Amino acid sequence: MSQSHGVLLSLLHAQSHCADITFNGGKTVITVGNQQLTVRNLTINTAVVGVAAAWSWAMTTNDDVQPHAFVGHQVGFSLTTGGTTSATQYVGSEAIIDATVMNNGVFISTTKPGGGTLAGSLVLNNIMLHDVPVTVGVQTGEVVRQRSKDSTWIDSWGQGNVYVGTSGQPQFTQGPITPPQKPWNVIDSTGKIFGKSHPQYADYALEQIVSVKSHGAVEFTDESALLGEVYMMRNLSFQTVSAIW
Repeated sequence: MSQSHGVLLSLLHAQSHCADITFNGGKTVITVGNQQLTVRNLTINTAVVGVAAAWSWAMTTNDDVQPHAFVGHQVGFSLTTGGTTSATQYVGSEAIIDATVMNNGVFISTTKPGGGTLAGSLVLNNIMLHDVPVTVGVQTGEVVRQRSKDSTWIDSWGQGNVYVGTSGQPQFTQGPITPPQKPWNVIDSTGKIFGKSHPQYADYALEQIVSVKSHGAVEFTDESALLGEVYMMRNLSFQTVSAIW
């Protein structure tokens, strides 16, 4: 995608997923509001604003094959925080993982600073920055986290309320945080969280596509046993199986 317009993702339901997308140019490329949104393998080149989040409960961006790439923007992420209470905190939980950011004026721009308390949270994990003067800033001009050199690696950085142990009292933090322990079986050889692209079926023959509905699937119950039977039947005949509803 190119030119000056962008893409509006009005995803007003839970558990949305976007993957393997590249954008070239654009004013505000992605404008999103959603309950839970996961984005992986996203590349945005030379846009004014890469991602504008008006509201969300939880948004996670991560990738394993190549890092998220945000190249040549004025602003990488524009987050509408709007306030510091649960009633006015428009963007809730924002986690950006395994990203590469190059030539951005500001990587993360929020509408208001934390100010010692925040109903939502922002977490950066395994982020590589190249020529990014401001990592986290406020649209009024305040700089929350400035770069320390031309190339900077962020292990883990967080902004928001931290709960420790069994205490129900939050402690606001805005700075480096202890990185999470990632089990060996969820990361690849480079330390990135493992993920897998959605299968593509353009080169499949029609007889390789199986409708599980034709085998009795009803969509509103546990179909594990039925799916196992379908896959076993097709594998015994040495056919490639792609189950669709």
